[in-house]
Amino acid sequence: MMNNKITNLILSVFKNLNIEDVCISPGARNTPLIQGFANFNFKTHFILDERSSGFYALGIAKKTKRPVVVCCTSGTALANLFPAIIEARMSENPLIILTADRPKASIGKGENQTIYQNNIYGKYVCHNTSIDLTDKKESIIDKINIAINSSLGSINEVRLSEKGPVHINVHIDEPLINSELPDKNIEDVFLKPIKPILTNNIFSIDKNVSKPIIICGQSDLKDKKNHIFEISNKINAPILADISSNVNGGSNVISFYDHFIDKLQAPDLILRFGSMPQSKKLISLIKNYNDRTYLFRSRKIFNDDVLKSNIYTFIDKKSYLQTNVDWLNLFKDKDALINKYIYNSFVDFDLNEYAFAYDFIEKIPENSNVFIGNSLIIRAFNIFSKKNKKRIKFFSNRGVSGIDGNLSTALGIASKSKKNNYLIIGDQSFMHDIGALQILVEKDINLSVFIINNFGGAIFDYLPISKQIESKIFKRFVRNEHKISFQSIVESYRLDYRKITSMDDLNNTKMDKKRVYELIIEGKNSLKFIRQFSTSLIK
Repeated sequence: MMNNKITNLILSVFKNLNIEDVCISPGARNTPLIQGFANFNFKTHFILDERSSGFYALGIAKKTKRPVVVCCTSGTALANLFPAIIEARMSENPLIILTADRPKASIGKGENQTIYQNNIYGKYVCHNTSIDLTDKKESIIDKINIAINSSLGSINEVRLSEKGPVHINVHIDEPLINSELPDKNIEDVFLKPIKPILTNNIFSIDKNVSKPIIICGQSDLKDKKNHIFEISNKINAPILADISSNVNGGSNVISFYDHFIDKLQAPDLILRFGSMPQSKKLISLIKNYNDRTYLFRSRKIFNDDVLKSNIYTFIDKKSYLQTNVDWLNLFKDKDALINKYIYNSFVDFDLNEYAFAYDFIEKIPENSNVFIGNSLIIRAFNIFSKKNKKRIKFFSNRGVSGIDGNLSTALGIASKSKKNNYLIIGDQSFMHDIGALQILVEKDINLSVFIINNFGGAIFDYLPISKQIESKIFKRFVRNEHKISFQSIVESYRLDYRKITSMDDLNNTKMDKKRVYELIIEGKNSLKFIRQFSTSLIK
């Protein structure tokens, strides 16, 4: 079968399954696929660097909840997609990795730009398939159909397992483009139904409990938020939610739990939603009281040693636990006291990550999208961000919490939004993905970027290793201290730039304009603040 015929079949299945967005990086071997995407009027996004392309596609998938195609040429181009694929796998976001390959006869012969591409991503894709020039039409259709449904984690609209990336490797021979005119007609393909296999675990809970809590981890749980609120109200359980869970705004949501949860009596029931939380104190609770923890989600890629069930099954139960409201009110009272204490604590300190996290949500418009980068800044938001009812949607790459690709992911999210979009990113993360600024220049994307420049990996200052190895080794090879200001770099891309160096600067800054803001923060001041705050809180 010729290249254009294979391309036509693949893209016809894509169209029949409502695939829309395609991120394309340039190359020769994937030219037939590129031509097909253009002819079939897909929404194409040109991204030069494959690593950036993978994360940009991840951002689109996070925003739309739909599979996004990432198309690249053969060779090391595939390897550059790997970080985004790992993040997509561990955070359950659907990507379709469509890679062009040499003919099978050329593999392993030392030919140029030729590697072993089949199954290159191993366990980090939900499904792997290869399409060859000798495959029959029906076989190609079935392979693509199964791959896309695997990406969605569903068959015939029935959710079977987690969403995630899939890999479709296409062997393409020369001549790459046939002499005949390209086929621009979408084929009417028949997609075989695949029988779903359903499971539904139900657990029973001892009704003699008085101290329940609900923990919402780092997965996006916005679509389950109202059900979580319903359970919380029924059983008087405080909700301890990671900011990236998007379980916010409810009357039982506790903002500052991390400052006092370890000072209270242990809960006798833990209802857990989503992946593990970021908070070490909550993780400790889950591990120490595993026998009273119930997880409302079963993910194949994790082996959580806790009982699992379906949230809807639990809600449908006729009877709920008979708990006392005093336990819930204790959390609310503590939360209110901590809020007042935090507000007064910032008076004597200059600009730091925690003060920024505390006030940021109040300064941005309703219904904004906020992507929070990894390392210290997302921890600051988790322990100091106030409860809000502004319907802010939070995003992050918490699948494996890498500092690469954060700018590209945020750009992908913002590309699908007409609202205000914000990225809060550390200096190390920004340097990792600095080339993605070109995307911000070339595309009409409304994204404001806040670089938290504490001149290195300030999070390492909080770890014992900062005192356990020689200072100059720590500063150079662990913290990566630097003296870089990003003004000249940002302005070289002809982007609007503003520097923020004090709390007064921050308070007088309107955050409603597309620009790059650089917050100059002394890491030592932040460390001093959090240690003094924690010590005085104990007193």
